[in-house]
Amino acid sequence: MVLKLRSRVRLSTVLLIWGVNYGFTRAVFDEYTDGEGDKTVNYKDKKVPYVPQHTIAAMADYHLGQFTFGLNMNAQGKTYWDNANTYSQKMYFVMGAYCDIDFSKMSISIWGKNLTDTNYNTFAVDKCSNKKETVFCPAWQSFPMWC
Repeated sequence: MVLKLRSRVRLSTVLLIWGVNYGFTRAVFDEYTDGEGDKTVNYKDKKVPYVPQHTIAAMADYHLGQFTFGLNMNAQGKTYWDNANTYSQKMYFVMGAYCDIDFSKMSISIWGKNLTDTNYNTFAVDKCSNKKETVFCPAWQSFPMWC
């Protein structure tokens, strides 16, 4: 089940533009088993990994002459990293801000991301060799961190 809500408002003065998006996803295994015989594992009713239940985004732009000042926020709900739902990441929020200067033939943008200094992972996977270690990939790093 997926539910998405979206709103965007533009005031007639064109000074302020804002928007909000919300998404809800309920993704569970209806039928899924892994292994054979005594080692069979049933994942029925477990949440599907890598699918956040909630996603939220909000933005606001304020226009003043050739300048645009903006704030944005993105959030991702609890995300499970494996089929058994043993590893997860709690909901997190990331804030950003920006300023655009429009010179008609060109523009300059100054922005900051993750101003809240939120630590979050973008991916996690079990090591294939022993399945006893999990690799987490933080958003700020381009290589996996072994835990």
